[in-house]
Amino acid sequence: MALSGAFNRNIGSHWRMRVEWSATQNIAANTSTITMELYWEGLTQYSQVFSSSTNNGSQTIDGNSASFTASPAINANQKKLLNRRTRTINHNSDGSKSLTLSASFALNVTLAGTYYGNQTFSSSITLDTIPRASSISSAPNLTAGANMTMSISRASTSFRHDVWFDLQNSSGSWINIKSWTGINTSVSTSFTTADIINIFNQLNGRTSTPSRIRIQTKSGNTNIGGVVSRTGTVSAPNNSYVSSSRNFNIGNSVPITISRANSSFTHTVRIKFGNSTIATLSGVGQSTTWTPSTAQINSMHNATPNANKATVTFEVDTFYSTAQVRVMRSNTGTASVVDANPVFPNSRIAYYDSNTATVSITSSNQYVIQNKSVVVANITSAATPQKGSSISSYRLALNGNTWTRTGIGTHSLGILTANSNVTLTVDAIDSRGNSTRASITVQVLPYSTPSLTTISSRLYGFEDETTLRIRGTISPLIVASQSKNLVQSAMYRIKLTTTSTWGSWTSFSGLTLSGGEYSVDPTILNLPKENSYNLEFRVGDVFQTVTIARVIDVGIPFIFMDSVKKALGVNTFPETGYMIDIAGRAQFTDLIHVKDLSGGKSTLSRNTSTGREILEIRANTSLTTGSAINMYGNNDSTAPGKIYFYTNNSARMSVSREGYVGIGTVNPVINLHVNGGGELLRLDNTTANGTVFLTFHAGNTRRGWVGFGSTSSTIMTIANSAGHINLSTDSNSYVGVNTTSPTETFDVNGSARFRSGAKTGSLLNPHSNILYIGASQEVRAVSAGNINTYQNIRALGFPTGSSILYKQNVKEFTKDALGMIMDIKPQIYHLNNNIDNGIYDKPKVGFISEMVHPLMRDEDGVDPYSITSITWRGIQQHNEKIVALEQRVKDLELLLEQMV
Repeated sequence: MALSGAFNRNIGSHWRMRVEWSATQNIAANTSTITMELYWEGLTQYSQVFSSSTNNGSQTIDGNSASFTASPAINANQKKLLNRRTRTINHNSDGSKSLTLSASFALNVTLAGTYYGNQTFSSSITLDTIPRASSISSAPNLTAGANMTMSISRASTSFRHDVWFDLQNSSGSWINIKSWTGINTSVSTSFTTADIINIFNQLNGRTSTPSRIRIQTKSGNTNIGGVVSRTGTVSAPNNSYVSSSRNFNIGNSVPITISRANSSFTHTVRIKFGNSTIATLSGVGQSTTWTPSTAQINSMHNATPNANKATVTFEVDTFYSTAQVRVMRSNTGTASVVDANPVFPNSRIAYYDSNTATVSITSSNQYVIQNKSVVVANITSAATPQKGSSISSYRLALNGNTWTRTGIGTHSLGILTANSNVTLTVDAIDSRGNSTRASITVQVLPYSTPSLTTISSRLYGFEDETTLRIRGTISPLIVASQSKNLVQSAMYRIKLTTTSTWGSWTSFSGLTLSGGEYSVDPTILNLPKENSYNLEFRVGDVFQTVTIARVIDVGIPFIFMDSVKKALGVNTFPETGYMIDIAGRAQFTDLIHVKDLSGGKSTLSRNTSTGREILEIRANTSLTTGSAINMYGNNDSTAPGKIYFYTNNSARMSVSREGYVGIGTVNPVINLHVNGGGELLRLDNTTANGTVFLTFHAGNTRRGWVGFGSTSSTIMTIANSAGHINLSTDSNSYVGVNTTSPTETFDVNGSARFRSGAKTGSLLNPHSNILYIGASQEVRAVSAGNINTYQNIRALGFPTGSSILYKQNVKEFTKDALGMIMDIKPQIYHLNNNIDNGIYDKPKVGFISEMVHPLMRDEDGVDPYSITSITWRGIQQHNEKIVALEQRVKDLELLLEQMV
């Protein structure tokens, strides 16, 4: 930037044109006046120019051009002013200005042999920036109640400023709060109390409002530019709140501490339960203590009739003098009801036995008989609620059971099952859930069903004389040292087990009772031992009777020796003479020999050695000779669950636990398992040359057979319902499939099929003169033992099936067949199979499948049919070219004829 300068244009070696310029600035007008002088200079002693003409020129200042005329004549070493021009230009609003100065003059002279016509040259210049209106360096952001310093950036130290601070009220209008004049570069707000009140009033409870600073720059009394403003935000300080604990017990004094953002703030505090205001505290500074009155305490209790805790709200209005800061702020605490359990002494409850039958026995309703008495609880007077609550229910508990009632009076608790004294408790529960318990002891007399022990037995266990006796216990029910319970009856009755008619009940004699235990004298009956009898015994006390049934069995001894019959009975009397009669099962630990009338003997034995379970039956007294059957238990250590059949002391046949039958083996693994050497199975027909065959059935239907099915046949047949496989037995040893007269080593009448997993192939002969070879994919001729080496197939011809019946998507082949033919080069090679077999003089010429076009390739081979078709198309293309060339030759010949 500058206010003066110069720029040149050289003409040859001895002259130049020069512009010299200068500028003066008007700060108030934001303008510069530029003077532009154009000179024509001779720089050496050889620079004199002679000319009598007057030529045109022009000067352009910031795009504005003016013309002049002058003579190019000049003396040596002369600096000649051609023209001077002055122009005033405006600067940009920020005081900056860049422009272009240009000059043009028509010399129209020849200097040092060179002609110079119109000469134009220019330069861009940047003028000094004219100081403009000052800017505000800092945004007017502040918190209401505080001051701030505003900084001003000015372009000239001579500038002064008028300053205004404004706020936007809740209606959106700007309100001036304070103004200043003659300010240099900064001003402190120094708000008065009235200013601060005005600020809070304009905030009108809001958390913030837009603010702005406006300045007018002055140079003396002249305004520089317009009013410049910058906006910011005036934020209300945080409204105050109760920072101390807001939890208290109702009835206690409550200390209140206020957290405030400005020490000048005062407050109104309201204490509320729900929507009800309990207390209002005005003019509170930073702290106070609230001591509730009796009426306020009662109000709080009455406001929480159903809970021990209530949410209390502390609302705080914050003020700066008379102006409210923001809006009300609240937080909550918990007010607790304490020492408010109902009043309910033990004297307000009682009980009694409401069962007149048990009361008649005990003579007092304050005694309760276990499992008999009906207990009634009586709440004689209501509990007294406290501090605004009400009694909501009573919870009764006895012997682990509970009942809930809503009112006082009697409440039946049912039959008591406890066998000793228990405590009846009653909880009086108020509307807040607080409770007080009253209790009383219930006197219990333990009672249980009478016990009964019986004795009923024959003399020696089988004689007619039978003794009956009973004993047992009853509950004494002691009241005032006296037993209130007695044995009311002790009897029995009897009948034959073969009848349904009972005899009469008969009382036992000699009944005694001491301390709850009773007994009777024994009763002797004569019950014939040949019969069995049903007995019933009965004992009763003041409440109930117990009956027990018993059986007197027939009088049978464990062992009875009958000297008359000369016989022995075990668990029975022997029926005939000269025998041992056993009623039940018998177990023997050694051998049993059975002797018949002729003196022969057989043996039945059981092996009981460790780990063995064997029952052995032999037709001889010796355990090592003769035939036998051995049966082994499932836990036998050697042959579990098996049956062995012996001859000459060797196992010939066996049956396993699975039911498998073994011949010649004791370990069969299928239904019939034959083991041995030589001829193992023989099928005979007693008729010479008769049929012999083995059939196979499913249910009752024969599915197939193997054997010789016709008389005098020499051919063995394997057959089912669909066909035969015949094995010839003559010297040819032919095998026939579906034919009974094979004429070749393997003769198939029909078609054959070959499989390998999911892959199949077949030989078909549906017509007498055609053999069909079928495969799921293709047929290959390969070397024996190596499917990766191919062998030749020789035949009269190899026509390719090509009917349209076998094809789809048929369309003309139009590709460049000649290009394919030219790209693929035939190769000369040897076959691996020939090399492996020592054949080195049979090279082949052909294609390599990996080197041909995909259309010619077929897996690891090439397709001759496709190659022939492509070649055919190539010949057609070649012919088309020949025809075209022939036509061209004809055309050229015709042209030559015309030229001649």
